[in-house]
Amino acid sequence: MHAPSQPQHGLPSYRFGACTIDALRRELHVGGQIIEPQPLVFDMLLYLAQHPGRVVGKDELLASVWRSSFVTDSVLARAVMKARRAINDLADPPQLLITVRGLGYRLDARVTEFTAAPHETAAAGATHQAPAARPRLAILPFVNATGEPSLNWAALGLAGLTHHQLSAGADSGLLALAALSAWQASDDRAQTRIDEACTQFGVDQALACTLLRGSDGLRIEANWGGPKQALQRRCFDGADLLALCAELVQTLGHDLATQLAPEQAGSFWEEQVARALVLDRKGQPRQALALLEACMDRLPASAAIHLLHARLLRKGVQLSEARQAAELALQTARQDDDHSQEAASQIELTRIDTDEGKFQSAKVHCDEAQRLVNAGKIDVQLRPDLLIAQSALDMNLGRHEPSMRAAEQALTAAHALGDSQLGPEASAQLGHTLLYKPNLPRAIELLQRAASEAKRRELAGIELECMRKLATAFNFSRRYRASIDAAHRASTLATALGNEQERRAATGQGLFSLVESGRIEDGQRQLEQYQQELGTNIPARLAGNLARLQAELCWRQGRSDEAIRLLADLLGDKQRQVRQTKWYCLSDLCRWYLLTDQQAAASDALAHMHDDPDPCRLARSRAEMALTQGRRGEAKAILREAWSQQSLSSESGQNVTIDLAWLHLEDGETQELEMIMGPVLVMSDEHRATALLLRVHGWLQQGLPKLAAPQWQALTAEIPALQRRLPWFCAEEQLLQLLQGAARPLPVLLDSACF
Repeated sequence: MHAPSQPQHGLPSYRFGACTIDALRRELHVGGQIIEPQPLVFDMLLYLAQHPGRVVGKDELLASVWRSSFVTDSVLARAVMKARRAINDLADPPQLLITVRGLGYRLDARVTEFTAAPHETAAAGATHQAPAARPRLAILPFVNATGEPSLNWAALGLAGLTHHQLSAGADSGLLALAALSAWQASDDRAQTRIDEACTQFGVDQALACTLLRGSDGLRIEANWGGPKQALQRRCFDGADLLALCAELVQTLGHDLATQLAPEQAGSFWEEQVARALVLDRKGQPRQALALLEACMDRLPASAAIHLLHARLLRKGVQLSEARQAAELALQTARQDDDHSQEAASQIELTRIDTDEGKFQSAKVHCDEAQRLVNAGKIDVQLRPDLLIAQSALDMNLGRHEPSMRAAEQALTAAHALGDSQLGPEASAQLGHTLLYKPNLPRAIELLQRAASEAKRRELAGIELECMRKLATAFNFSRRYRASIDAAHRASTLATALGNEQERRAATGQGLFSLVESGRIEDGQRQLEQYQQELGTNIPARLAGNLARLQAELCWRQGRSDEAIRLLADLLGDKQRQVRQTKWYCLSDLCRWYLLTDQQAAASDALAHMHDDPDPCRLARSRAEMALTQGRRGEAKAILREAWSQQSLSSESGQNVTIDLAWLHLEDGETQELEMIMGPVLVMSDEHRATALLLRVHGWLQQGLPKLAAPQWQALTAEIPALQRRLPWFCAEEQLLQLLQGAARPLPVLLDSACF
C-alpha cells in the first residue's frame, strides 16, 4: 500500500452510494464494512472517484495508476472485475463501474469529496475499526550494473514485475510503486539503499537488487531485510533474465509466507509481452525483442505473438527471420480462422518485402490484405496500418500520387479511430511522401507537428522517425543548419533508445548536410571518424548512402575520377541502393561526365534516366546536355517548360528555377528574369548557387555599389568549384559584364558550376 507522502491530515475522502474511499487511511468502506482490495485495485477506484462521470482510457489508467507496471488488456479487465466486487457492483450490466467499449471505464455515480480528520472518516459508518494495514515491504528500483544501456529498462521494469506478482497475495503489505517512482538512495550499496528506504517510508523491510553481467550470463543479486532483521542475500544466475526474476519472486514470496495466486501463474509471462509492446511503442524494438524472445516458450503459440515477433525482427533489420515469423503468424491465423490476424500478417509481410526490395511480392500481400478489408472481415483498426504500408510500397515503386493518397487516407482513418500511435505515424508517412511529390513546406509542417505529437505522447520511436525525415526535408530545402540540428536530435533519441542502427543512419544524414553546405574540411574529418566507427560490418543500404557521401566529398575536393568510380560502382550494386539512389546516381554521373568532357558516358547516363519519376531532375540533365553541346536556346526551353509545369519546392525544382534565372541574367533578359526571381527570393541562401544568384540580382536592381567588387571576390572565394574549374568567372570584370548583360556565359548550368 501507499506510504503517506504528506502530513497525516487533510487528505480528501470520496463518498458515492454506499461506498466511502478514505485516501488518508487507504480504506474502502462499503455498506458499513471495511473492504481490503489489492493495492492497485484500490488506486484505480480512487482515481476513478477523483474523475467521476468521465471516461478514463486505458492509457490514462496505466500512466496514473500502474505507473511502471505495464499490463495487458486481460490483466486490466481482471482489476476492473475485482473493483466491481469490492464495491458490490454485481448487477448485469454493472451500475457503477461502467465499461465504455473501445474507450475505457467510467464511474457512473455522484461523488462527494470531503476532508475529515482520521477519526471522523473512520466513523463514517464502519463497524470494523481495525487500523489500515501498514506497508511492510518496499521493492526498490533495480540497479543496472552491467554497463549495457539496452538493459536500463530493468531498473523499474523488473521492480514492477516483482511488485505486481507479490501484490497478488491478500496480505502482501507492499509499498505502492508510485511512492518510489522518483526515489533515489545516496549510493548504490544494498545496505545503504535498504536502510534509507526503511527509514524514509516506515517499512519493516526493503528489497534491493543489482543486475550484473557474469561469465555465464546474467546475475540478479538480491538483498532484503531491515533495521530489525538480518540482511538476507541470494544470487540468481542464468541467461534468461525473466526466468531469474520469476525465481526471485518465488523465493521472496516464500520468505514472506506469500504465495502467488493460481490465476497469476500465466499472467507473469503475459506481463512480459505487454512490456515488450510498450518498449516497442517507445521506440526500443531491440530491447522489446530480447524481452519477447525470453518468454515466448512459456506462452501458448498464437498468431498475435508470432506477429509481434515478426514486427520486432523487422525493426531490427533481421528480415529473413522476420519473414519466417510473419509467415508462421499467417499460418496460425488461417488455422484459427482469425481474419483480423490474417490481414495483420499480410500487412506485416508487405512491410518486410518492401524493406527487402521485393516489391512484387509485397504487392501480392498488400492486395490480399485489401481483399480482406473489402470483404468486411477484419477489425477496422487495421485500416490505417494497411494504408501506411500501402503508401510506403507505392513510394518505393515510384507511384508518388497513389502513395500520397494512401497516406492521407491513413491519417484520416487514424484520426477517426482516435489512435494515438497511428496518427503521428500516418502524419510522418504523409510528410515523407510529400518530399518526393513534392511539397516541401507542407512536408516540413506535417513532420514537425507529428514529431511534437509523438514527443507529447512519449512515442520516442515515431519522434525519431519524424526527426530523420525532417533532416531530409530541410536538406532538400537547402536549410542545412536545420537539417544538421534535426539529424543531431534523431541521433540523440536513437542513443537514448539504444538503437545503434538508427543512430548511425542519423549521423550519416547530418554528414550529408554538412558536406552540401560547403564545410568540406569538417565533412572529411567527421567522415573519417564515421568510417572508423562503422568498421567493416556495414549493412548494405547504409553502405550505399556512405558510398554516395564519399563520392560527393571526393567531387567537391576535386578528385573527379574517384568520385565517378564510386558512383558507377554503386549504380551497379543493387544491394547497396536505397530509395531514389538510382536517380541520384544517374543525375550526378550525367553532369560529372559533362564537366569532365565525357560526352558519350553522359549520353549513356541520360538515356538510363528515361523513367526518372522526378521530371525536374530529368529536365535539368537534358538541359545540361544541350547547353554543353552549344544548344543554349534548347536548354532554356527545356528548363522553362519544367519551370512552368512542375512543383518548384523540390530540390530539383529549385535547381531548375536557379539555373533558368541565371541563363536569363547572362543574356540580359531582365523581364524574364524578374518573372522567375519571385520563388528564388524565398529560397535558402545557405545554398551557394542560390546565394550567388540572389547577390548578383540585388546588385542588378541597385546599380553597381562601390563594395560590389570585393564582395564578389569574397563570395566566389567561398565556392571552391568555381575557383578550381572556372577561375575566369571569379574576376571583377566578369561581374561588370554580368550587370551589363554582356558576360561570358558559363559552359554549364549554375548549380553544376558551383557543385
